Amino acid sequence: MTNLLFIILVTAPSHHPRDADFWQCILDIIHRSEIGQAHETPTSVSRGDKPDRMMSVFSSSRTDTPTTLTAGKSQDDKGKEHVLGIFFEVPQSRESNVGSVLELLGQGLGGRYEGTILSIECRAYRSYPDQAASELVPVKGGTLIINCMTPSQESEESFDRWYAEEHIPLLRAVPGWLSSRRYVLVSSRYAPIEVGKVAAIVPKYLALHEWAHDQFFETLEYKAAVNTPWRTEVIAAVKEKQRFVSKYVGRLEFLASGQSSEQEKVDN
Repeated sequence: MTNLLFIILVTAPSHHPRDADFWQCILDIIHRSEIGQAHETPTSVSRGDKPDRMMSVFSSSRTDTPTTLTAGKSQDDKGKEHVLGIFFEVPQSRESNVGSVLELLGQGLGGRYEGTILSIECRAYRSYPDQAASELVPVKGGTLIINCMTPSQESEESFDRWYAEEHIPLLRAVPGWLSSRRYVLVSSRYAPIEVGKVAAIVPKYLALHEWAHDQFFETLEYKAAVNTPWRTEVIAAVKEKQRFVSKYVGRLEFLASGQSSEQEKVDN
């Protein structure tokens, strides 16, 4: 059975320290949900098991708040928000349970952490056919670039070919590149915790780019990869866009037990 990439996004107004109780609360909620019951329990995973069975946590500042774009330029001027992303894999049969997980998260986190959480969002994505199931979840650590975009209907074919034929091949040549994966949105649900927080349109396509470090931004290879005529043409036709620059925090089960990412490396 085909699996889906499941992402939980917790948005805060600024950086707030998260203790083990916060992570344990999220882990317990996932386990209580139907999605969690279908997912191999992380706390039972032993050393040497495949990393795609894990729940990876990344912390980021959203550099493009979800918004409609005009000529490829963001109209947002509200500044950055702090976002925690939890990535894991679920069977496709559990797609309909996205809403139930969000409801449990809203109930469990909304009251307990009121004032430090703006919103909670759950998304399910399917992978492109040429990607193995074992590659669904980002697990290598370092820096993760999350790009979500919706091209115009007229430019969708060019958008897809640009990624496959030019963009990802050019990124592979950049020092520090680890992997690039593409996904298509299957479903999403949003729960505002702060009064007045409004959901934006979730872009159709997702790309995850893993990097060993964040120095790649300054390399000639990266600058060349993001400055081509084809890219300029494609991005100009994008209707919705989100972008996150994320740092690896650790596996959810390790964070819930109070261990740091450095301790996680030792244990593995």
